[in-house]
Amino acid sequence: MADGWREVFERSRVVPPPSQTVRLAVESHFTQSHGFQLSLSRLTAAHLPQGEHDVTFQLRVTLFDRNHQHFFGKTWKSPPQRMKNNKISFNEVLYFHTSLRLPSAVVVLELVSLSPRPDGSQQALGRGFTVLELFTNRPEAQATDGDRRLNLHHGSPRSLLHPHLKDIIDSHLECMIKNHPALVSVMHLLPENVLISGNENIPGLAASPTGDALLKPHLLKMLPFTLNRLTVSLQPSLEKFESQLLQLINADCHNTKQPGPESALRTVVIQERRLHVGVHNGWCFLDKPQVVVLEPLASGARGRSDSTSKQSTLVRDSSATSSLPQTLGLRSSLELRLTNHQALAVVFQLECVFSAPIGRETMVRGMHKHTYTHSFLISSRSSLAHLYSAGFPDIMDCSGQVAEVLDPTEPVPFDPQREDTDPLQGNLLVFQFLAFTRIPTAGVGPDWPNNIYFTFQFYRFPPVTSQRLKLLTSDKVQLKASIPCVLASINKDGTVNSGSPGLQVQFRVDEGFLRPGEKRWFLRYLALHTMHIDIWDSDSLLLIGSTAIELKYMLRQGKSAVQALHEVEVLTTDYVGEDTPLTSADVGQRSILSPMTVLTIIRGRLHIRTGNIGCQVDPSRRRAADVMPSHSHIIIPREVTGGFRGGSLSSRNILQLNGKHFNPQPTESCQSRLATELNQLKPSEKHSKAEGIANMLSQAITTQHLLYASLGSAEYMEFVLKNPFNAPQTVTIHSDDPELSVITNTEEWGYFKALTKTPTPLEENMFHLEEGAPGPRVYLRPKESIHIPLKYQSFLCDHTMALQVHWRPKVDADGTVSNGQLIKPCFRNAEDGKPMAICQVNVEPTPHVVDQTFRLYHPELCFLKKAIRLPPWHDPTGSTVGDSHVRTHVSVRCSDPNIICQTRMLVPGEPQDVYLKVSGSPSPHIKMFFVMVFTDKWMAAPSQIWQIYVHFLERVDVSCVTGQRSCQSLVLRGKQAVRKVKCFSSHPQEIEVDPESVFVLPPAAVQELQLKVQPWRAGSRFLYVNAVDVENQRLVTAWLLCLNVHRPVLSKAFEVCVPGSGGRGSSRKITYTNPYSSSRTFLLRSDHPDLLQFKEDKFQIGGGESYTIGLRFAPSQSPGSVEILVYVNNLEEKTEETFCVKVNYS
Repeated sequence: MADGWREVFERSRVVPPPSQTVRLAVESHFTQSHGFQLSLSRLTAAHLPQGEHDVTFQLRVTLFDRNHQHFFGKTWKSPPQRMKNNKISFNEVLYFHTSLRLPSAVVVLELVSLSPRPDGSQQALGRGFTVLELFTNRPEAQATDGDRRLNLHHGSPRSLLHPHLKDIIDSHLECMIKNHPALVSVMHLLPENVLISGNENIPGLAASPTGDALLKPHLLKMLPFTLNRLTVSLQPSLEKFESQLLQLINADCHNTKQPGPESALRTVVIQERRLHVGVHNGWCFLDKPQVVVLEPLASGARGRSDSTSKQSTLVRDSSATSSLPQTLGLRSSLELRLTNHQALAVVFQLECVFSAPIGRETMVRGMHKHTYTHSFLISSRSSLAHLYSAGFPDIMDCSGQVAEVLDPTEPVPFDPQREDTDPLQGNLLVFQFLAFTRIPTAGVGPDWPNNIYFTFQFYRFPPVTSQRLKLLTSDKVQLKASIPCVLASINKDGTVNSGSPGLQVQFRVDEGFLRPGEKRWFLRYLALHTMHIDIWDSDSLLLIGSTAIELKYMLRQGKSAVQALHEVEVLTTDYVGEDTPLTSADVGQRSILSPMTVLTIIRGRLHIRTGNIGCQVDPSRRRAADVMPSHSHIIIPREVTGGFRGGSLSSRNILQLNGKHFNPQPTESCQSRLATELNQLKPSEKHSKAEGIANMLSQAITTQHLLYASLGSAEYMEFVLKNPFNAPQTVTIHSDDPELSVITNTEEWGYFKALTKTPTPLEENMFHLEEGAPGPRVYLRPKESIHIPLKYQSFLCDHTMALQVHWRPKVDADGTVSNGQLIKPCFRNAEDGKPMAICQVNVEPTPHVVDQTFRLYHPELCFLKKAIRLPPWHDPTGSTVGDSHVRTHVSVRCSDPNIICQTRMLVPGEPQDVYLKVSGSPSPHIKMFFVMVFTDKWMAAPSQIWQIYVHFLERVDVSCVTGQRSCQSLVLRGKQAVRKVKCFSSHPQEIEVDPESVFVLPPAAVQELQLKVQPWRAGSRFLYVNAVDVENQRLVTAWLLCLNVHRPVLSKAFEVCVPGSGGRGSSRKITYTNPYSSSRTFLLRSDHPDLLQFKEDKFQIGGGESYTIGLRFAPSQSPGSVEILVYVNNLEEKTEETFCVKVNYS
């Protein structure tokens, strides 16, 4: 009987190629897949001994990427063949198709001998391998067709990791590779990079009388089918299923509390239910799955039943007599194409789309942002008096007393023992956002920003996006810009909340939140971390800037409550090119951008108050959050003294084992204890006896260890391995996760022992590393115990979470861990493979330090190549990076494996850079990842961790002249729904967008936008334009304006002297003659309106007549000189003449 879909699917698992190779193929324009035929004739193996009975030989073929040392695809295995006269005839033909037509893609062929074992299985032994080159370095990258004679190499294909290979004399494989264009017609039936013979089962492909269906492939006839009255039911009911799903999703949001007038719980809701439907042949989908939207149907409306069938749904209803549950249904029909084949299946995948009211799509400006972590007070007494008179709520302890005030300019002593002995073990962490001080900025008005909001993340709580906040201004504030603007929350209807000013966000950290042993990590987080805060313009969704708050002032140190007032600068960075004068030859031509300089700009000052209120903890509900299960780095296996618990061999009796992956051999002591347990087994038990025995035996030899780890930091541990036998044993150490490894280097072992102060013996050359072995081997004498050094280190994290990885493993009723990372290194006997001990490591990730945050801005669909200069700092050995007398080992790692991140070793004393290469994405996608910088040889812990955001936007190049208006058209395309859109620019005094008011954007419509750019500063600059959905406060589209601004051609130059500080300024006159024969109206503009004012900004004169321009120069606060440009523009803001006035302040 032919195999069904599930059998074909289980056999067709494919390992994907490296993502870097796929990107390289796309960049090389190799997007079309090509078919190839590989013929394997015979192999001459003079090196193999003759006369081995019952020994057969097999050829195994796999694709390999040499650049990234990565096997991919699926290994093909030939039928076993016997050797005659040192020759093995295979006579097999393989087919595959691939778009990775790169020289690095090769085929690896391995010869394996198969010999029978006493238990009936076969033992496979590698007898050599060879490599087949597929593609050359020619631009067309055609396959190197023709016959091949390939020499075999010693060992297994793992030797490809070594640079040198040794050929086997007189041993070679004869084969032939050529293009196979006939494979194009069946490429939709097979995934790429899969080696397959013509006689294998390929559903959708007609059988061939020759046995090779891929030589001249013929497709089975596909017939159209219609899928009607499709419904999906979820148990126990749709309402309960979705309710439980939403409860799990909302659970992470309940730890964050934002009191206010709209303090009702903001929950995640299901916005849409989608169903992906496609025809699958066990290898791949024949066509791209269709995506349809499901609608909830009332009970009893699951679909109509016809006369031939009582069942009208795809889900069988076991209770025909009971009332039908509420279901999801598709009102329309689906068109599918199928053929009569047993292995074809229609695959359904249910997808739920969620939405949260607090979320914002913040595709905003900002290219390169540093985070400064210092806090300092710079406000005057009058500013502080204005701030305290606003009526902000006080931070008070549980007894109603005002919290003790800490000075953020003073150091904070940290005593962990005092925190441990604090009777108030609960902590209520409070952040009060009080006010924002505006700082005059070029290109924006004095009342910018008007409304703001904040984004940040505290510890492992969910990321916070605050509500919109209004900057309240008064007459006093308008007269003096240095007075802080008090913040007030904005209601949903747009009105300002008249209650308490400011915004308060609080987090409760107590025994109900912390995991066992996590308290010391939380205190360490407060003592060492800074919390990064982004400040956004809530109208335009443009980034205003960023800042950071030191959290160490939230340590109570035995006090009932503490508070501290911080005033921190809100910083951003700008990229500015050098000024380039404009000549007559440059007019109308596009110039090359000049080299850019990074400038740090202060956009404002944020006033924020932090506090920590101690809370009582119910002794009856206290957990051991402050007790670490094992502070020691030494893992000692527990002694098995008692018997197994009675009862069934179910998972409820086998605690956290996953023992079905192991097959241990019971010892004599275990066999005696199992006798009673086996008698209690019932015939109706779901699990087999053999599986239950294996699970219970695994439990007896398993030692659990809880490990708290952070990104990039290595966690060292030693497992005490004991030989319980009276005979020597050789043990192989297996690890199912590469992030947990055995330290085999003696120098590295000693480094970590000294770092962790582990007083155990160090033994040199303890491990035996054998090529092809699953892990290192160690020899144990009878009854001997040794310490096995282990290291856990992870450089990867989930980038779908906003700021840092945070998740809490949950323990089910049967005690198994349903979430979280679980690694089980196994210590097996090297001879029979039976486990001697198992170490189950439960890894709990903890938040990591972010030393610096970068926001990089780049055009969409383009590779970002960036170099970040490493600052000088001290490594653990005491040397300084950048010191010409010391050569420091610097290495980097990236949390995203698809991003190229490296650093180059330069000569001592020279600066060192970190190089990044990030693949482009469509606008307005944002990529976030972490870069870890290590300065110690063994990378024990990162010296710095950088958080990097890459914003991809549509690029618009504009070449213009200062003081003159240039127009540029943009195209805004509508999405699926009608939206009310308004456009905002980052510099409204230099960029005007038409239409400037709110307009309606219909679905799939095209709206033309007119940009009127009138810059006042020469050089290369980046400006930003956002199109915002004003109803939903979501970003529709964002543009990057790359301005290349030239200096104008000067008509005349003047020089005046103006009194300095204390003077009354000076007045001057300039004569201008109308060069036209008719009357014209002209406008006067200046690039320094704060220093120069005109008597009239607009004047009209007749043809050929002259007009006297009155100039009024304001006094300067300091002596010096400045050049001021005066523009005479027409009504269309085109410059007629430009005067340069050099002002000397005495």
